[in-house]
Amino acid sequence: MKKIMWDMMQADEWYTQTSLKDSLHKRDKENIQLYEQIFSIHQTSRKQYYNSYHYYQMHPNELKELVDSLSAYSAREKAPQKAVNPK
Repeated sequence: MKKIMWDMMQADEWYTQTSLKDSLHKRDKENIQLYEQIFSIHQTSRKQYYNSYHYYQMHPNELKELVDSLSAYSAREKAPQKAVNPK
């Protein structure tokens, strides 16, 4: 679930940046296409994703763990990569 949500957040960010540059973009239609691609990559369906999301909404402690995990994953992804010294 974490990786699917991460990819969806990345897609939203990309699309937001794109639509700021091009006001003629059809935001809803493009987002749906991006989400469908993400579901396909992660071998899940829209229904499975939203059923899972609903589960987390009904279980706040588990949702908090998921959000915390996403936050930590985001920090790792954005952290500068340290060069490995071959010595």
